[in-house]
Amino acid sequence: MRGSMFTEPFGLIYIHGFNSSPQAYKANLMRDYLRECGREDAFFAPELPFDPQQAMQLLVQCMEELVARFGNRRVFIVGSSLGGYYGAYLAEQFQAAIALINPSVEPYVTLNRYLGENTNVHTGERYILTAQHAAILKEYRVDRLKLAADYLLMVQTADETLDYRAAVLKYGDCTQLIESGGCHGFDGFINHIPSIMAFFAGRSSAL
Repeated sequence: MRGSMFTEPFGLIYIHGFNSSPQAYKANLMRDYLRECGREDAFFAPELPFDPQQAMQLLVQCMEELVARFGNRRVFIVGSSLGGYYGAYLAEQFQAAIALINPSVEPYVTLNRYLGENTNVHTGERYILTAQHAAILKEYRVDRLKLAADYLLMVQTADETLDYRAAVLKYGDCTQLIESGGCHGFDGFINHIPSIMAFFAGRSSAL
């Protein structure tokens, strides 16, 4: 059985990207996979406010609850795009293993092109992104990784939104999967979920 690699209960938090939601394509694939494993109750995907400070407050609260319930070595993070940036900050704060999917490295720079009015493609929410929001993101930057072995980086070279090379450079000491082609949404993501879960199982049993 797919879920047999985990002998203890665990929690997995999926952190969606900018202008996305818990109903994003990859989030649904992760949820479906865990359901098939009989572990759907392990899946958590909070809907993040566009405001980065509010988003981080929600994520920290979620992580605190999951760590209290499962212990930090059995709480895992999957972060996509901006969610990867948030996730790296949480991984450092809580010493949790993380899989980064085409992660944003400098959202306080790359999101500047979205300043002004935006509409969330999933929820329909309309909001104003300001330079102050972008500046706040810089507070969550991770400059040095405490334990690079807890990081799995997955990027595709044809990412049309972010330069994959920035992530490869930043996470150079981590386990990396670099695929030619693809897109920002990460083509074929479903095929990599078992490897992600195996990575998490390995980190859980490493201590």
